[in-house]
Amino acid sequence: MTAAVHEFVQKDAYPDELQLGERTIRNLVTDLETMGVVETWIDSRGDDGRVKQIETTFEPRWVREAIDPYAAGSTYLATVFDS
Repeated sequence: MTAAVHEFVQKDAYPDELQLGERTIRNLVTDLETMGVVETWIDSRGDDGRVKQIETTFEPRWVREAIDPYAAGSTYLATVFDS
């Protein structure tokens, strides 16, 4: 799970200032789980080993609806995405 998130945020669409390492992602997921924002569990994949799953405890649409006004009002994000 951490590797998949890391691979996703490493795509060229994200500026260097927003890149996160695998350890940072792992710590962030742990913090979000502690706060009750996400739930995680381990799935067994048989011979393919185990994989950690993550799911939000709320409707993800709420984040999508809130992010545009937040990003529009953030001078930091405007600076990062304009460069």
